[in-house]
Amino acid sequence: MEAKAATDEPKHCAHKWCKLLAEEGSDLCILHQPGPKDLERFKAALYTQLNEQGKEDERNHRFWFEGYVFPVRVVVGDKRDKAVNETIALPAGMVRPFFGGCTLTGGADFSDHRFEGNASFADCTFVGAADFDGCTVVGVADFRGTTFEKGANFRGSTFLWGTNFGGCKFSGDVCFDAAEFATGAGFAGSTFARGAEFNDAKFAGVANFNCSKYVGVTHFDNSTFAKVANFGGCTFEEVICFRDCRFAGVTYFDGARFSRDADFSDCTFEAFANFDHSKFARDAHFDGSTFEQDAYFRRSRFARDPRFGDAKFVRGAHFHGSTFKGLT
Repeated sequence: MEAKAATDEPKHCAHKWCKLLAEEGSDLCILHQPGPKDLERFKAALYTQLNEQGKEDERNHRFWFEGYVFPVRVVVGDKRDKAVNETIALPAGMVRPFFGGCTLTGGADFSDHRFEGNASFADCTFVGAADFDGCTVVGVADFRGTTFEKGANFRGSTFLWGTNFGGCKFSGDVCFDAAEFATGAGFAGSTFARGAEFNDAKFAGVANFNCSKYVGVTHFDNSTFAKVANFGGCTFEEVICFRDCRFAGVTYFDGARFSRDADFSDCTFEAFANFDHSKFARDAHFDGSTFEQDAYFRRSRFARDPRFGDAKFVRGAHFHGSTFKGLT
């Protein structure tokens, strides 16, 4: 009889750190359980946590949402999306929220929100559209390994500390137009499956896009890179535009692959620019650009004659071992 009583004891959620009880027939609680779920029960458990109700050892930390599976669209404060029947409202006063590993089934609307301190969305999956238009992150913004299955909008956002989008998968259109990165910005190894817009963006620290992949048309027009800009090893499968950009630090496009037109017209390269071992399968435009230090295009391949009309090379231009229309 004693053994039977022990098996009848409530079972806690198997997710690490979670203090809630598991759902019947499951190892996970209502917050972590994947698939369809009772929305009202989900909200009740979530708001108990947010309002810090009940015993501390029976609820999770107030703004710690690690691994939660949100069944509908998430909004902040009193926002209501008229196109969406059901939403989950999180408090506007969230401090250092942790969404690591979450699934946001209906996407999220954090537009114009100010994240005080760090904001972690590492390894999340946004099944619906992710809207961060005009948001501000005071601390570190961590989006490493996150998947955006639909659009991702960060237009006009401000990142005041380190920003990491390394290893992300953007399946829909992406917009970072007029975004400001006050310190480092990391996008290394990310994949942009559709259009990517970074027009008028400001990178005050190191901008690392090393080995990222762009499947759709991409624009960085009129953007400013105050320090190192690293696009080494990138793959651009569609048209890529960096028109009228200012590269104040060392610039790397070494080993990059340009399958369609590459437009660097009217750019200013204030430090040395490295395009060694790059491959240009279509037109390469550098018309009107200024290279204030050495420009390196060694052992690069140009399928067509590159265009350097009215370009200025203040120091030197190095094309040793490069190939032009199959000729060395």
